[in-house]
Amino acid sequence: MKNNFLKFILSFNFSTLSDTLYIVVATTYIYFLTDSLTLASLPVVLAMIAFSGGSFFVGWVLSLTSNLKKLYLISSIIKLVLLLMFFIVLYINNLSLYFLVITLIPFTSGINQSLNYSIIPIVEDDNVKGNSTLTITRNLINLIAWSSGGMLVSLLNYNYVTIISIILLLLSIIIFSTLDKNKLYLANYQPKKQKKNSKSILKLILKNKKLKMLFISEVFFLLGGGIWTSSFILAYVINVLHRNEVWWGYLTATFLCGSIIGGLVVLRLNNFLKKRLLFSLLIASIFYSVVVLGYILNSSFFIAALLFLLFGVPTNLKEVAQVTIIQNNAGNTENKVKLFSLYNVMDSVIHAGSIVILGRIADLYGIVSSFGLSFVLCSVGLLIMLIYFPKINLDDHEKSTTNYTI
Repeated sequence: MKNNFLKFILSFNFSTLSDTLYIVVATTYIYFLTDSLTLASLPVVLAMIAFSGGSFFVGWVLSLTSNLKKLYLISSIIKLVLLLMFFIVLYINNLSLYFLVITLIPFTSGINQSLNYSIIPIVEDDNVKGNSTLTITRNLINLIAWSSGGMLVSLLNYNYVTIISIILLLLSIIIFSTLDKNKLYLANYQPKKQKKNSKSILKLILKNKKLKMLFISEVFFLLGGGIWTSSFILAYVINVLHRNEVWWGYLTATFLCGSIIGGLVVLRLNNFLKKRLLFSLLIASIFYSVVVLGYILNSSFFIAALLFLLFGVPTNLKEVAQVTIIQNNAGNTENKVKLFSLYNVMDSVIHAGSIVILGRIADLYGIVSSFGLSFVLCSVGLLIMLIYFPKINLDDHEKSTTNYTI
């Protein structure tokens, strides 16, 4: 493993651990304060809007600088300051300031998230290996944080857990600052052409069938994806499975265990999956929809845990396949950043809308009804993939035949 990649992974995972502990604090604080799923989801919706703003902001900043390391560090330092503000807000117990800070913190996350998968091809030559390693270690960190987060909040209270989150983010910044800055510049940087970037990126998506299928189908998966927000799972555990928040942590832990197993499978079958990324994406999406259906029909915690354990594998596979497809079809690093920025904007905006709609349905008709609508939306996304898949496979076959003939 390259030295720069190792540093990047360590920095990323310290940041991930910090984020997860912060989310545990923010979610439990507002849920138990208001006892409303709609209000508990509101900070998440505001956060996603801010996240999309940060992702969009990356594109504008790239017209001013080609230094990815500088942009990443500035964003992380701002986030550190905001976490300090979050700690103060919890200490003084001011709900208005709480909502304000909750909205601002994800803006910086949107910037860094758009850069993460764009940096991987720079510090690691094997995209699938790099993406899988990042996913495995991230899910391992999340497993630790989610399984212990609720217990830490109960034992230490919100303020002390937030301090731990701040220290972890500081460690992440220190490690990232040691990366070789000469490798984190955009190649063939031409700032004068940035005005045409949004049009050129959309044109790239529309002309490339793989990207077109991925982005269109993902719209429907994102619309149905609001049910996997932490507040929805908490409500599902309490209202359907009739367990407390400790079991919420256990359920999340089973999903993360499945994700780690899935990441190891993807890493082990690295060479096999490189040639079958679209097929992997299709299979993962089918299992994704099946698990949603399982949650509609289920009322047992142990079956829910088993489904979540199985769910981790296709979710991991789906993510790695999507990321690698974007990386392989984007071209240069600048296009990678732009595509991931656009994806993150779409992800956060649509997901925010999903949370509002599904949250309202859950309050009016019950959490199971939200899972029902999610299944319908995911089925539409899957249908779009099934329509595009034969056409893309045919094109790939014709290209490979032409290359062989030549």
